[in-house]
Amino acid sequence: MPRLRRERVDEIAAVARTLDDVTAMIRNAALPRDDICRTADEVHLGLVAALSDALDWPDVQIARLLRDGFPVVGDVADSGVFRKVEPAMSMGEADAAKEALLAEGWLYTISLHDDLLTKGRRAGAEGRRKLQEVERRTIQEAEKGYAGPEMSLEQVLRDYDGRLRPLRRFGQPQKDKIRCCDDGKQSGSNAATRLEETIYLPTFEWCACVASRLAFRCRARGLTPRAIYFGLDDIEAAYRRVPVDDDRFTLIAYFSPRKNAVVFRRIAGHNFGLAAAVPNFSRIPHLVSEVMCALLAAPTSHYVDDYSQVDFASSKCSVQHALARISKIVGFPVEPSKRQTMAASNVALGVAVDLTKVHEESSPIRFFPAPGRVDGILKIIESALDESSLAPGIADSLVGKLGFLATSSYGRCGRAANAPLRQVANGSTTSWVAIRDALEFFQRIVPNIPHRTQKFAPPPALHAVYSDASLHFMCVVAVNRMTGAITVARTAITDDVAHRFALDRANIAHWEALAALSGLATFAQELSGRSTVLFIDNTHVASNLISGYSDQRQLVQMMHTFWETAATFSIAPWIEYVASKSNLADPPSRLPFPTCFSNRPKEDLNESPSRKTQRDFVFPTHLPLHHPLGAAPRP
Repeated sequence: MPRLRRERVDEIAAVARTLDDVTAMIRNAALPRDDICRTADEVHLGLVAALSDALDWPDVQIARLLRDGFPVVGDVADSGVFRKVEPAMSMGEADAAKEALLAEGWLYTISLHDDLLTKGRRAGAEGRRKLQEVERRTIQEAEKGYAGPEMSLEQVLRDYDGRLRPLRRFGQPQKDKIRCCDDGKQSGSNAATRLEETIYLPTFEWCACVASRLAFRCRARGLTPRAIYFGLDDIEAAYRRVPVDDDRFTLIAYFSPRKNAVVFRRIAGHNFGLAAAVPNFSRIPHLVSEVMCALLAAPTSHYVDDYSQVDFASSKCSVQHALARISKIVGFPVEPSKRQTMAASNVALGVAVDLTKVHEESSPIRFFPAPGRVDGILKIIESALDESSLAPGIADSLVGKLGFLATSSYGRCGRAANAPLRQVANGSTTSWVAIRDALEFFQRIVPNIPHRTQKFAPPPALHAVYSDASLHFMCVVAVNRMTGAITVARTAITDDVAHRFALDRANIAHWEALAALSGLATFAQELSGRSTVLFIDNTHVASNLISGYSDQRQLVQMMHTFWETAATFSIAPWIEYVASKSNLADPPSRLPFPTCFSNRPKEDLNESPSRKTQRDFVFPTHLPLHHPLGAAPRP
């Protein structure tokens, strides 16, 4: 495998050399742009275009956008590789919103300047320290060529003729440092951005799933699995390498303690804080990951700018070496100083993952919080309780840290309890009593969350369950992917059912959630001890099930019961969105039998009298939502 990958990378490098003239031609055809606005010279546009064509990649515009810049405000065209969403506005409305921001740019920029100046000069010792760190890090960016020279208010208004929308730069605590963020929400830029898709990101479980599958495939072929490692890499100066098409929306403004004044700068690439930044940037590592998997047989995925790779230990880290070479040839190199070398144990997205025994049959994989993460969370909580206050930025950071911590235990421990912290992070008015109760709750459970162990070996039969609901019927469909057998269960939605579960007859989310929960209850015996894919066509409910949280009390109760049911029957559910037209449970939830399947292709349903059966719909039995710590049923 190392030799195969080395030879393949050599072939790609040779192709890249033959395309140097093509890259030059593509660049020469672009409109003149200065060093800040144009893409980095090392991005090989010709190779990006060739790889997209060779893979029949849906994102056909990626090379052109890397040359001309990606739109960040207004209408942002989809890539064709991420999940489609319903845009919040039409293209015309997005263009109008973008123009309105620019039309008000003169007054907005003056107001932003005055606000930063007032707050900066009044900042206390801690606030001033944070401002100094923001300035220091911004100067470092400028020294690397990722930020332009300092400009005054008069200069930016003159240079842009008053048509600009600069972003307030502020410092966000992150581990032991301050991260510079640019406020696209406060500027109104995010509200004026039309997105047609959203990215989907792997969790820390990705490497464990891939490693388990590799071991399983070896045993299925009569081979003895060997040790499996995983490693991680970061893209160097990630957002700064992806150009934008209009720098009027990416200028930054911040208070300079050194000058005791507000300064403006132009920033290369995308700002951390714009709604379009993540989907725009992710198009590049998504393509590189596909190249690694399809051309180099190198399992690779990415979490925005963080790559994860899995490989056999006997391959001698060849997957990481191949990724480093491919990334450099394409023009988005990885940063050597942040590399986590291939090993059986590493930290992935803040969670320590131990694959030491993954190659041994039926051996579990262990997940636990990264060293120091628990202590860091407890320090933040103790500080807030001592001061009887919690700043929005600290609340937002704490919610994120608790989310990562919760995923290293079974289910979503404590997600509903952090609602007061989320409200503080979003700027909503929240009583200190509610905040204190949430902090004290986490202070008690965080040190006691047990390590998570899980078996990822494929089950004897992998089932898929489809659920759906209208305001009149609920339906669940189970498909045995080994035999093709289909089992359908359906029930009417009545006032008695609504009263029994205290649900709103007119709230479709309530019934979609109950249908998903009933899918586990109806097919509990078949699903027990097995992995299950649960398909849902309601993004709101799917998101609630994945996160274990909702702002609606009824949904929170069902989310808890869902995961408790899964734990009780040792079901390992994977929640996946499916379009309504592809949801097998959609027709029965709307149409009477037997016509509900009449418009479905037979090959989709494997429809035959011997394979499709009906069964009684089973509602979930109420389970206690709260257990003594450590007493909850576990798989």
